[in-house]
Amino acid sequence: MEPGFERGSLTPIVSTAAFVSGLALDTVHQKIYYTTSSSVPGNNRLMRMDYTGLNNALFFTGAASNGVQRCTAVAVDPVNSLVFVVTRAAMSFGA
Repeated sequence: MEPGFERGSLTPIVSTAAFVSGLALDTVHQKIYYTTSSSVPGNNRLMRMDYTGLNNALFFTGAASNGVQRCTAVAVDPVNSLVFVVTRAAMSFGA
């Protein structure tokens, strides 16, 4: 078994009232990107932190004002310094 993966050795690195719905690793810059999704306004976010769980930073918040209801997934292209987020947009269709 790999060091640090013994039973009972996991350490929580994030605590949130929303669901963590997406996770991506930037292995070049050693960052973790994650999305949170919630029915509570302001809890739909794209976040980034160090591998250690430190320096947790907000990158984006979904809100009615920007038409994003939920941040559901994230992907990282660390070589080109790109982050992709899948969102569920608030859309209305007229007749």
